[in-house]
Amino acid sequence: MEQDKTPGLNFLGTIDDMVVRYPWKFKLTRSKLDAALVTQLIDGRPIVLNDGYLVNHPLARAALLDRKSLLWELMRIGYVRVLARGGRQYTLDEMPVRMAPTIKSFQDLVDDKVDGVKWSALKAALAKTDQHLRKQGHLLEWPPYDAGSGFRVLAERLRDRHSTAHSLGIGHSVGTPVFKDFLAEFIARMESDTRGARDFWEGLARKFSMFIGNESKRKEFVHALMRLGNEMYHYNMGIMLAAHHDVRVSVETQTSAAFDDLLVSQNVYLDELNRYPKLNVPQVITTVHPTVLASILDPDREVFKARREWMEQRGHWEDAHGALYENDASQVSDVVSRNANDAGRRYARELSRMLGEQVKYDKGEGLFSYAVGAAFKASTAKVAVGGAALAATYMSGPVAGVATFVAGFMVATGQKKMLSSVTKKFKVVLLDKQIVPPEVVQRSARTIERIKARKVPSAIDIDPRSAELLAARMARFESSSNP
Repeated sequence: MEQDKTPGLNFLGTIDDMVVRYPWKFKLTRSKLDAALVTQLIDGRPIVLNDGYLVNHPLARAALLDRKSLLWELMRIGYVRVLARGGRQYTLDEMPVRMAPTIKSFQDLVDDKVDGVKWSALKAALAKTDQHLRKQGHLLEWPPYDAGSGFRVLAERLRDRHSTAHSLGIGHSVGTPVFKDFLAEFIARMESDTRGARDFWEGLARKFSMFIGNESKRKEFVHALMRLGNEMYHYNMGIMLAAHHDVRVSVETQTSAAFDDLLVSQNVYLDELNRYPKLNVPQVITTVHPTVLASILDPDREVFKARREWMEQRGHWEDAHGALYENDASQVSDVVSRNANDAGRRYARELSRMLGEQVKYDKGEGLFSYAVGAAFKASTAKVAVGGAALAATYMSGPVAGVATFVAGFMVATGQKKMLSSVTKKFKVVLLDKQIVPPEVVQRSARTIERIKARKVPSAIDIDPRSAELLAARMARFESSSNP
């Protein structure tokens, strides 16, 4: 099958094994992972995960050992690619043995100390996976940067922007003076030794937690800092990928407000959130057999051609929409909007034609739907992956203020469309109380707080210029096979 030509990559941070040890506010199950993969397959970019996730995360290991999952099928066809720190020097099955002396999770694997996992079976599965991915060109070399130096750069940005524990969303568990001292000690260590940056972050969090008397509070202190550290790790990987491959990269992670300034954003009026091109994907599609879903990317099928056209026209719509606010133009071109509508309807029609016989759905309503300008009803909008409410009440009224939207996607539910690829993460930046009715301000304030909670994973676009500037401050390796 031809490799997907969608420009850019999506780094899959939600399948991070460290997140298993320090869970976010949602639990990643097989069904929730499949929902996110389906969303990306139908309406997103090719996916990248690193070899450590593949080896250490239970869902990824299951995909390797029992090749019936959507994750494995998307790996098989090259839509999911793997970053291999061994590059051309050593294989995926050799990697855990090489890493074992310095990383306990790998040592436990090779010593058969992980419940339910036999190293000999996993080693054989990794060897076969390496052969397949390497042959197809879907085993990517690690970006030629010192990941620890990236951690240092991001930590320095938090310090230089005078970030507080509260502004980063961890103030309920970590005091700002303590966080300031924590950050200073972490940066000092990274300036002299960047090895094992996230492991050092973890150890430092445990060290600082010892000054807290209550055991429960100590645990939450460490978890709060590790959630931030994991997010930092994912953005660090996204920056390195973007700089190395010179493509637009999104990062799928649970986001705080810590790194919003690194993301692609632009100002829009609130009512424009209703007019962003949306393709609604019913959750029932996750029950379709993985090989059938994967055939969406078969270049001989009409649905593949329709998908390519949809992604292209949506890109034109976004470019024109950005120019609208940058140049204060009067409106987005009617031709651009019409083309986006036509491409969306055609893609939805081809998806329905291809998958409609695979699932049961309301024939009168249609399987897939697409709209520019249709109201996104706040009363029925809920987050699917996290299960938390996204009460976007401000979306349904007249112009109520100014917002920023950050390119990416959230998985959201509606009244009947249980899974919806919204393809944007919204955050309100300013509400002018002089022109907005008080009740709208109050509803919007509540919405802001819910969005700030960020209890769901979002695939968020890193700004290419930011990635380039930050990568310029990172230490580089002569070979990308030395992470």
